[in-house]
Amino acid sequence: HLDALLRQVRDVVEKHTDTDVLEACSMTFHALCNEEFTIYNRVDIVRSQMLDEQIDKFHRLLEDVLQE
Repeated sequence: HLDALLRQVRDVVEKHTDTDVLEACSMTFHALCNEEFTIYNRVDIVRSQMLDEQIDKFHRLLEDVLQE
């Protein structure tokens, strides 16, 4: 069930720009990323991958804007 939840949150982050929606995703990761939880490593990996993807996306968009 955890993997399904993480996939769904990841999909939501990819598709939405609404601040409230993204904040809800952030709060979900905040709740799950407790180092005392046995799921911490799995959640942390997905969170890190998502951040890397968003940073890459931002850099690509920034390059496009700067080239115009």
